[in-house]
Amino acid sequence: MKMTCSSYKFTSGFTRTSDVIVESYTMSLKQGVEVLVTLLLLNATYRCSALINLARGKPATASSVYGPLPGVAADGLPYTDWKHGSCFAVREGDNHPWWQVDLEAYSRIIDVAVTSRSDCCPERLHDFTIEVFTKNPATEIGTRATVCGTYNGAVTVPGQTVNVKCIRSVKGRYVRLKGRKNGSGDLLQFCEVKVFGSIVDGVHNAAKFNLARGKPAIASSVYGPLPGVAADGLPYTDWKHGSCFAVIEGDNHPWWQVDLEAYSRINDVAVTSRSDCCPERLHDFTIEVFTKNPATEIGARATLCGTYNGAVTVPGQTVNVKCIWSVKGRYVRLKGRKNGSGDLLQFCEVKVFGSIVDGVHNAAKFNLARGKPATASSVYGPLPGVAADGLPYTDWKHGSCFAVIEGDNHPWWQVDLEAYSSIIDVAVTSRSDCCPERLHDFTLEVFTKNPATEHSAKATLCGTYNGAVTVPGKTVNVKCVRPVKGRYVRLKGRKNGTGDLLQFCEVKVFGYVS
Repeated sequence: MKMTCSSYKFTSGFTRTSDVIVESYTMSLKQGVEVLVTLLLLNATYRCSALINLARGKPATASSVYGPLPGVAADGLPYTDWKHGSCFAVREGDNHPWWQVDLEAYSRIIDVAVTSRSDCCPERLHDFTIEVFTKNPATEIGTRATVCGTYNGAVTVPGQTVNVKCIRSVKGRYVRLKGRKNGSGDLLQFCEVKVFGSIVDGVHNAAKFNLARGKPAIASSVYGPLPGVAADGLPYTDWKHGSCFAVIEGDNHPWWQVDLEAYSRINDVAVTSRSDCCPERLHDFTIEVFTKNPATEIGARATLCGTYNGAVTVPGQTVNVKCIWSVKGRYVRLKGRKNGSGDLLQFCEVKVFGSIVDGVHNAAKFNLARGKPATASSVYGPLPGVAADGLPYTDWKHGSCFAVIEGDNHPWWQVDLEAYSSIIDVAVTSRSDCCPERLHDFTLEVFTKNPATEHSAKATLCGTYNGAVTVPGKTVNVKCVRPVKGRYVRLKGRKNGTGDLLQFCEVKVFGYVS
């Protein structure tokens, strides 16, 4: 018989998060004992819980561009109105519109979710086809498309997400959304594309992933936005968007460093210069890799990945440093060189390509919450998902902090990890420009079923935080009493008198998919 994992719980203890076809066969042994052998047609059994959004933060292109660059439709951010700059559109005169994402790895595509604009014109998302390619059809003439599926008609609900489930699992690297021009004035427009599936091991796969995206970063000094913006994966390369980083002018030994949060094999590093000014500020740098944090561990030894000599002269250019050989470590440091008075180190994005290494060095802890859907007991201001966007902003004006309404007497915030997982600890960051004490006396609970819809869902306690946070922008860690398994993680606050409300800027859930 055939079933979907969504209706089946495996004896190994996990339940599925996306519709994956399973075939079950019953075999009789000599003793008459029946053994249920489950064969996943798409991968080994554990893959059932590991369907992820492969498109998040990946490079995108399009047939034409009106407004924000194509990459905003794969930034994973929850904004669905035009003013936030996270929606994409082609030009009105584009008669053969398409948008395409490079997954950067040979993958198995199961289904694709596309979200329409919420403040206007949802019908601009209509009659589209999802195609998958092994080679880039934008550069390789004659590349053949494999159809995943189609969506017929127009979306009529603002901000609606429509799903296209592949007719069968489709393998490839490039996913293209091909629209259809429907008369004068019509144009293709949407706000987010999520491509669900899994990475395929094999000869087609270069096994290159951006390990740095959303990971914590520090620097020798800071002028302007915090160091983490250079690892946010966003496509902005001008200063006004707040996604570029710079050290202070007087920093004579400048460096920027990212913690990959896992022992990894580094193959190469890509660094993007500022596009609206001063690309030459990215010059003569070295990429070093450390097993221990050199900012806190005196004597931590560097392994050289490679160097870039000279200055970048093209605004917004991405330069690649390929490691002399694959280098293993956890911390990647970009070390600049001061070149006279007035010179400073500045760039907009760093991508570290490689793979996670299994072994004793690796705690296998990852932020499972990043980019995952979130809900809350009430909402004041930005939607709950901003607290799991992985961005480093901790002040209200950036729209990346979350709060419940003041009258909410039983406040909670919850993230769906979209996979049955083992939770080890949770980090929560307070607001930095005001009111850190609004994060106080909270409990972290883990559920297998969604307690917002399943009233009988039972909570397993991860841990609690007692008292109030007093330092603006502080991150507090709650380590689970023991590893807790589940899919939904809920932060449950406590109302503390009139005027009190639950507010914070980021939640990271560390663990691994079970």
